[in-house]
Amino acid sequence: MLAPAFGISAATLIILASVSKALFLAAHPVSRLPWLFLGSALFTALIAFTYVQSIDRTSLERRFRVLLSAAIVSFGVIRLIFPSYPETMSIVIFLWCPGVGYLVAVQAWNMSSSLLPTRQAKRLVPVLASLATLGAVFGGLLVQLFLTWSASENLIWLAVALLAVLLLTVGNSCEQLREQMAFRGPAVRPRMTESREDASAEIRQDDSVRSIFQQPMLRNLALFVFMAQVASLVVDYQFSAEIQQRYKDPDAMASFLGAYYWIANLGIFVLTLFVTRQVVRVLGIGVALCAGVVFLALGSGTYLLAVSSGLLPAFWVITTTAFMERLGHFALTRSATQMLVMPLDTRMGERAKTLVDGVVYKVASVAGALCLLIFVDVDLHLLSVLAVVAAIAAVWLGLRMSPLYRDVLFNALKERKLHVTVTRYLRNGLGRRATRQLEDRLLSDDRETVVGALSMVRDLGLPVKQKQLDDLAISDDDTAAGLSLEVMQVLGRRPSPQLLVILLDPGRPVELL
Repeated sequence: MLAPAFGISAATLIILASVSKALFLAAHPVSRLPWLFLGSALFTALIAFTYVQSIDRTSLERRFRVLLSAAIVSFGVIRLIFPSYPETMSIVIFLWCPGVGYLVAVQAWNMSSSLLPTRQAKRLVPVLASLATLGAVFGGLLVQLFLTWSASENLIWLAVALLAVLLLTVGNSCEQLREQMAFRGPAVRPRMTESREDASAEIRQDDSVRSIFQQPMLRNLALFVFMAQVASLVVDYQFSAEIQQRYKDPDAMASFLGAYYWIANLGIFVLTLFVTRQVVRVLGIGVALCAGVVFLALGSGTYLLAVSSGLLPAFWVITTTAFMERLGHFALTRSATQMLVMPLDTRMGERAKTLVDGVVYKVASVAGALCLLIFVDVDLHLLSVLAVVAAIAAVWLGLRMSPLYRDVLFNALKERKLHVTVTRYLRNGLGRRATRQLEDRLLSDDRETVVGALSMVRDLGLPVKQKQLDDLAISDDDTAAGLSLEVMQVLGRRPSPQLLVILLDPGRPVELL
């Protein structure tokens, strides 16, 4: 039922991104682009802030309907005025349309978190992300197909048509989902049925931005996002400049961008299905988080060399850099970021993610735009030095994330805050060091440390050494012995015959068998 919201909103965002950049680059010099980056960040933040103020006044479904209606009307008006003032309206399109489209996509995610129970919403995150990725592929293909018989500015009408379909279907989808939740009973009641007083009371307990960023992992994540966005913005500026130099016609620009987006998102979909989980499990969450910025650092350095030496085609080097960064960001970095906040308390995690994605991301965009304005007269390829420095800083911050994530996840397990299905998903981000760390705890002389470590091993299903489990199973501590046998069961291991003989001793508790 939520599939149309995710697919259509993602497709619309790709269409708006293609047409807004193409129309602006066709009408203005690229040196004005940093001002647009700056204005877009501030304007999107203003729209989001204004929208947030309406949260306590109306229901989510009503807000979503009003947002979609406003987007449809405003996009239509902008398209009608465009032929009379193309240069001015290209700026308006660049500022307004992607910002509103982004807000529509965000509200699609909010629909899932509000209409679905907490556990189900967390389990469905990969599925919903895949639907959004397929929607983005569809959006890029639509751009290319549409431009075979119409002009690029008419892509705005295509976006209006998709939003109209979403507006007509969202109410029916919400109603069907509510009926399913009601049929399954109160145990799976969606979170939107909680009283506003209860939600407000929870938020008031810890609603300061400072308290959220006192958490070491969140503070490190915020710095990582800041540096990664600065590097990404510089590469986006270089990519746009190369597109403008290569294509003079807005239709050709939009068609190229449409192809770029659908091919990239198809790659993201394939990587998410077959590669993401393997990379996170084998290399850990820190490496997965850094995937996008690693490509930024390598690609920016290559672009600097390509332009300086003339050995490689600059256009295709920067295109490949932007392409690989998009693959790494959406296939690995976004999934890793979602995993980082999932062990946190639900409301703290939601507020932290909102602050990082909304506030930190936009502040970084403003900082990056200001840097571009300062160095606007510098040769285009020399800006890669700034991108490389920012990307290396982001990699350093990202690689520090693994131990911080382990501490947060272990603390959540200790306080019994996570359901077993969510725990098994999150263990993929721990890497091999987590197993060694828990094996060290199992050797402790402190009973509580050993029992706590066994509980975490059982919940996470980590493959600790069999000898340690055998030794604990025959220990004098019945709790530790029972937990070690539970761990064997979870791992699919059979107790050795020698262990069974010891457990059959009349002096051993019958409950252990």
